[in-house]
Amino acid sequence: MSITPSPEDYAITEVETADRVRSLALVDKALDRILSVQRPIVLGHIRRLRARHPEASPAVLISLLEKHYLTTVMAGGAGVGATAAIPGVGTAAALAISSAETIGFIEATALYGHAVAEVHGLVLADRERAHALILALMLGDEGASLLRQVTGQVAGGTIRNVFWGEVITKSMPKNLVNPAVDQLRKLFLKQLAKKGTASVIGKVIPYGVGAVIGGTGNRLLGGRIVKNSRRTFGPAPLYFPFELAEVAPKVPAKVRRAERKALRAEQKMLRSQPADHQIETRSSGDR
Repeated sequence: MSITPSPEDYAITEVETADRVRSLALVDKALDRILSVQRPIVLGHIRRLRARHPEASPAVLISLLEKHYLTTVMAGGAGVGATAAIPGVGTAAALAISSAETIGFIEATALYGHAVAEVHGLVLADRERAHALILALMLGDEGASLLRQVTGQVAGGTIRNVFWGEVITKSMPKNLVNPAVDQLRKLFLKQLAKKGTASVIGKVIPYGVGAVIGGTGNRLLGGRIVKNSRRTFGPAPLYFPFELAEVAPKVPAKVRRAERKALRAEQKMLRSQPADHQIETRSSGDR
């Protein structure tokens, strides 16, 4: 027999609200760092997928990037929900855990967004442009509306029928990038404070259903970001850019597992580095 929890079971108290504010402050403090991904990590991620699927076209590879991203964020959401269902883990503790999951969600989104941009031949060597792109992906229509206003000021009117990925990485004047990032950041944190990653309340519902709600909630939110990405970048290119044209030999499963472990270690290390070192320009090590 299923048990339906009452609102009192997962009501947010004043203490828990204060805990959520502290969690949001942690996310805010870490945002610059987690939005940035070193380019060699992104290229390595793409090349590993290409090695496993050497016949994949750019369109198919982007679909594989989408699948990998959705699997990652869904696992993160389910993990928080399952933790919240453990006896002795209160709502406040679960909300604190959720802030770490939120950071993981943003990291996964940043890696995904950077990777899709690279497949489209868009190099995110500028940290602020990279931040603007990832924030716009997460904000969806609201982010696009804000960018439309900013770019419309330059063009003397509203810009329509444009792919924002190319505008942000190539067309937007440098003097407008920082103000756009500031506005996108404020809007993102406002939405995060109001909604959480997917459904913070859902992740702290007792009776063991939190894992289902947490994973499904992140899956739905990740799906929206994938749709935003398709609108942001437009149709997949017919050919890979030069740096991704060569397909590396297929590597054994044992080596792939070691590479995934190394990727996780690199991402963990990046969280502890200053934000100024997170974006590297094109170098011989990229190729």
